[in-house]
Amino acid sequence: MQQASEIMVLILGLGGLIFTFISLAYARKIPYSKILEGNPNPVLRIHKTGKVIYKNKAVDVILHKAGLTKVEALKFLSKDLKISIASSLEKKRSITCPDVKFNDRTYSYSLSPADSNHVNLYAIDITEKIAACSKFKNGEKKFKELFNNMSSGVAVYEAVDNGSNFIFKNFNNSSAVIENMEKKAVIGRKVTEVFPGVEEFGFLSALREVNRTGKPKHFSLSFYKDDRISGWRDNYVYKLSSGDIVAVYDDVTSRKQAEEKTKKALTEKDILLQEIHHRIKNNLILLYGLVNFQQSSYADKKDIYNILENTKLRIRAIGKVHNLLYNRKDLFEIAFPTYVKSVIDEVVNSYNISKKNISVNLDLDPIVLDLNTAIPCALIVNELLTNVFKYAFPGERSGSVNISLKSLDDSIKLEISDTGIGLPKNFTIDRSKRLGLNLVAMLADQLMGKLSYKKNDGATFTVIFKRKEQ
Repeated sequence: MQQASEIMVLILGLGGLIFTFISLAYARKIPYSKILEGNPNPVLRIHKTGKVIYKNKAVDVILHKAGLTKVEALKFLSKDLKISIASSLEKKRSITCPDVKFNDRTYSYSLSPADSNHVNLYAIDITEKIAACSKFKNGEKKFKELFNNMSSGVAVYEAVDNGSNFIFKNFNNSSAVIENMEKKAVIGRKVTEVFPGVEEFGFLSALREVNRTGKPKHFSLSFYKDDRISGWRDNYVYKLSSGDIVAVYDDVTSRKQAEEKTKKALTEKDILLQEIHHRIKNNLILLYGLVNFQQSSYADKKDIYNILENTKLRIRAIGKVHNLLYNRKDLFEIAFPTYVKSVIDEVVNSYNISKKNISVNLDLDPIVLDLNTAIPCALIVNELLTNVFKYAFPGERSGSVNISLKSLDDSIKLEISDTGIGLPKNFTIDRSKRLGLNLVAMLADQLMGKLSYKKNDGATFTVIFKRKEQ
């Protein structure tokens, strides 16, 4: 209907323009035919009997392409052409006739009274216009299909009350499912009527802001609730060139509930792990006390006493990591420098190094290790440092111990060196009868690392192992 109206206005406008040219032609004594011959659209003057009095060149071109005579063309135009001519003459006004096709071109034409016996037929080629309209309709159909089949909810609003409120202009199928409302129950109603909690929700402010500024806004995850529905919504709001406001949104209630369950489960897991670390720490303290009690029975037996002392240091080294993890939010990883310093302090205090002229120097990169790596590393430090204090500085000999922890490209390098008396001439770890050094080799294997040593001015032990992917 709209298309027909547009065409009629165009034709009437064209007819009026031609009449103006004709009037000017008569006023200036310009030949009538010269004005009409230059018109690219068909123009005919027809007697009320159906006889063609005049036709311009555009008519000849069309008839030639279609292979029709002038009489055949008039018959083709309309079986009721005479009736249409009579109607136009009787009513003394222009009338629009049905569209016709010539040679794959579509024309719209109208009849306008020229005098009491003649009408002017004005035609216009509307082929491109029809194609454009068809393309637009197809595009509009695709848009509607997309609009109604989107998984996200889409609502189109029109601002009312000077932009303080908004009415629903459209509402897709997903929106109807999400909001549990039929489309007809929403269209034309104010958003504050349909969703009473929209202002408290904050969405009304978002609509007003976008309407005022024209800038898109992401109205992020928020919880909506009224007497009818409740749930989590995630909205993206923007303004169309027409002035309408569009909201594309998703009901993320299920996702939010799943996140909350996961969060709760992780919290419970953290509490459980904390409790495990706490119990392990307490059990190791108990074990340490038992060994300490047993050690007091062998005060006169130096070898056994030293064995139990070393065992206590190992228990303390393991216990410290559980103590640190118990007091941290991260129950899986630990800042190794903090941990290893406490282990070193324990060994230093155990051997009364403060009374000797032996310095302990630390060069530790801020490396974070997981529990399965931190404990073997700390035990390696414990064993090697114990070995240094027991054998490297006999009597009153002074010197220094250097402990280094360095982060390489994809590895970690742990090195302990001293300036003591050095290793025996034929020393190898494989032949060593010391439990501590054999334990170091086992711990290096556990880390899937490489253990090496150097006999220089003192001794240097190095363990290089791959960094675990976080």
